[in-house]
Amino acid sequence: MRCNHALILLAALFALTATAACTKNDANRPVEKPSEQTASAPAQKQTGEQLFKAKCAQCHKIKDQGGVVGPDLTAIASRKDAASLQDFIKDPKKQNPSTAMPSFADLPADDLKAIVDYLGNLK
Repeated sequence: MRCNHALILLAALFALTATAACTKNDANRPVEKPSEQTASAPAQKQTGEQLFKAKCAQCHKIKDQGGVVGPDLTAIASRKDAASLQDFIKDPKKQNPSTAMPSFADLPADDLKAIVDYLGNLK
């Protein structure tokens, strides 16, 4: 009985750690002041790969490189179509209530499409 409580506690601790890793807050990082050159330059659109690295790679891997919390997404587009991937990214708990993955419902549609297109090109 004591062993079961220890396993449950260990599983809960792992789940909390995984959730914290995927929702890591950069509030303690100092804000860099943009230089004059970058402040006046128009914002460049990020590629799907850049967005994946910024938003997803903390938890997910591509070709065994990246995070350790979520699954490797190298071949995800061979198993799911683009619309399913977009729906899952926007509201992962709708399809898997036990997932530690946070919602990306506020991600701009162009960024979401770029990430899904990037994943689609990996298959």
